[in-house]
Amino acid sequence: MADMTVTATVEVLTLDGIQALRAIPLVTGDTKPPLTFAWKDASGAAINLTGITPRLRLRMENETARLNDTANAMTVTSAVGGTSSYALTATDTVTPGIMEGELLLDYGAGVTWTCPQRLAFVVRRRT
Repeated sequence: MADMTVTATVEVLTLDGIQALRAIPLVTGDTKPPLTFAWKDASGAAINLTGITPRLRLRMENETARLNDTANAMTVTSAVGGTSSYALTATDTVTPGIMEGELLLDYGAGVTWTCPQRLAFVVRRRT
């Protein structure tokens, strides 16, 4: 099987003035393709990720424990271009249901920026 590259497009929807992110569909046990993200500032310019660790925290809806608490760092694919990717693990997609994702930039020394909008993933059971 050839390796595939698919970009997870995160679409921001506005409903009655409230922003929400469209859910990203997944299937239990899936580990590919990696989710890719382009980090941009308010002007639309790429955020230089040199020295910054992008992270994706995952948890099932209405749960407090994170699925990937210790292994949530993304791979920076282009520091200057502001892109990163997250490789799903079987643990991330083991449970069907709604999973929430929280994106953040870790600048080190306890300094972080967390994206105010959460990602939503719908994990369906494999048939």
